[in-house]
Amino acid sequence: MSEFNHAKTMVITEFLAYLRLLSRRLKMSQLITISRQLVHFGPWRNIALRLLPRSLPPAGVQGAVSLLPKHNSSEVVSSLRQDGLFILGELPHNFISKLRLTTDKLPLKEYKLVHQVSDEIRQLSRDPNLLSLLHDYFNRTPQLIEASLFVTGPESHLPDHSQNSFHFDYAGWESLNVFVYLTDVTLESSYHVYVKGSAKQISWWDVLRQIVPKTEVYSRFNADVTPILGKAGTIFIENAEGFHRRNKGAERRVLLNLLYTSHRNVLSYGRSNRKGLRARDRIFKEITSQQSNTL
Repeated sequence: MSEFNHAKTMVITEFLAYLRLLSRRLKMSQLITISRQLVHFGPWRNIALRLLPRSLPPAGVQGAVSLLPKHNSSEVVSSLRQDGLFILGELPHNFISKLRLTTDKLPLKEYKLVHQVSDEIRQLSRDPNLLSLLHDYFNRTPQLIEASLFVTGPESHLPDHSQNSFHFDYAGWESLNVFVYLTDVTLESSYHVYVKGSAKQISWWDVLRQIVPKTEVYSRFNADVTPILGKAGTIFIENAEGFHRRNKGAERRVLLNLLYTSHRNVLSYGRSNRKGLRARDRIFKEITSQQSNTL
């Protein structure tokens, strides 16, 4: 990213962070959220998508090696269109082991724009096969707007968090999340749960309330409620407009989330802020320094 683009991104993200803080202070955040959701899921959405310019597939880079398991692109895109979910498999053990030298030492916290401080995450975010898959889905050049690490501890004894309830997310007119488990995730862990096909069945009542009770989700979708388990390195792509939640597990879990959209607008700059990024830089620098001292 050029210095100008980086500066522009920081100015916009800081301004959006201020607006979010102001909306909370004015007790308008819920009204603004519902209004945005009504705009996003309205019938005019299809018109907006048709008006967005399309682009050619990315040209292959000579010598570029993909980290992803091999898949048929059309099958992946078809599954994402139908179910909203595709589990790609596992990333190379050596790649994950190197990344975990840092992520295993991270304190419990959410870290934003981590591709700026991790060579491995930056490499994955630019993976040629991944970008090609995303382009085939969007028919446009994918735009990375968030790269986050979620480090959570045992939750089974804690009160419910919003992430433990079924909900949906959205970014731009179209978006896809690329998730990677960076710890082994079992039935004892805070595994991710996704409801296949639900992205196409969001009702206006769902849009207005956003959080849907578990009993209702199981009643409406039953067999399509899919817990996602896997070893560290498990990678899957998801349309987060479908219902999903985080199970309350009894183990530490580290999850990488790369969020891509089909285009970028003024609201497509993630949820980072200067204070959070400074804390991120300090923690990653301390871990890197510790690693250097042990060599």
